[in-house]
Amino acid sequence: MKEVKHFFNNINNERPIERFWSSYNDFSNHLEMFTITELLDLLPRLTVRLQKENQSKQLFQKGIERVSSADKSFGNDFYNIIVKSGKNHELLSDIIAGLSVSDKDSAIVIVKDLISSDDQINIVQAISSVARFELDKSGFEDLKEYLIDTFSKYINEGRSVEILTAILFVYRVHRKHFLKLNSDVLIVTKREEKEIKNYLIDIIHYSVDIDTEQEFYLEILNSLVTFDASQLGYHSMFGYMLSNLVDKNLVIVKNYINQWIGQDDHFKKVKVFESVFNKIYELNPEEFQILITEWLNEDNHKYQLAMFNVIREMSYSSNSTFELSSSLLATYNINDIDI
Repeated sequence: MKEVKHFFNNINNERPIERFWSSYNDFSNHLEMFTITELLDLLPRLTVRLQKENQSKQLFQKGIERVSSADKSFGNDFYNIIVKSGKNHELLSDIIAGLSVSDKDSAIVIVKDLISSDDQINIVQAISSVARFELDKSGFEDLKEYLIDTFSKYINEGRSVEILTAILFVYRVHRKHFLKLNSDVLIVTKREEKEIKNYLIDIIHYSVDIDTEQEFYLEILNSLVTFDASQLGYHSMFGYMLSNLVDKNLVIVKNYINQWIGQDDHFKKVKVFESVFNKIYELNPEEFQILITEWLNEDNHKYQLAMFNVIREMSYSSNSTFELSSSLLATYNINDIDI
């Protein structure tokens, strides 16, 4: 196809390209038109051009996976070239994922070889590739047992954040195949790195049913009490995840929020859970009144400051008048509240 060749030549010669994304997408869908050497020679210039165009290599990498899944010779040759050259490791997971379709046995051997190596980048690439394996199909039974044993070993050894997050990603995507790792995942909850906390949030959001696995869900959720959720941004999926629990699991949500506010300076950052407070107020105003009244009566000043911060944030988007719980106030005396 002339257009695809034209894009290839323009990247090589650093020429202007009209409708860049469309041309790039078309090129990525026809990588089989080029040799591996041509693609690798193009990659440095393509990477620079993608940065200038504010595009990622994702389309190109998907193209590599697609061709590898259709042509096992392409995938195996590409893999061998990268391993020998020691360059372009970021393509390994795409090649291996493709080979899991066209040459399952080769993909399994590669995964085991790389995971058992001393090269962290290769280990992460191999583990990450498994997330795209079709593990429901036959032929992966031995690999799954190997991965369960190896993942458990790496978790208990306290491997790097990069390796552990790759393991957590595969666990989240293919959890039904890795339920034996539940106790190992709870070991990871003791780690405080932001990246790990992010993956733990993904696990309980996407892969754990609070109704059928409440104990496991709560162990992970409670491990996030010390995590400064504001690092995720003020409109994060975590806040919306908790707000979706309010209707049927209000006690769980309140317990978590109460513990979270008591940590460090979290009381200053209650805006991160604004969607949670809005949902409580929307579904059950009386429960919201009870919550903020209990905070007002707390001996720890963090809760009183959190109460004012919550009301202030909610007042920006609501015309409602916020009231304290009259039933609770009736049980207090003047000495109970000290601000």
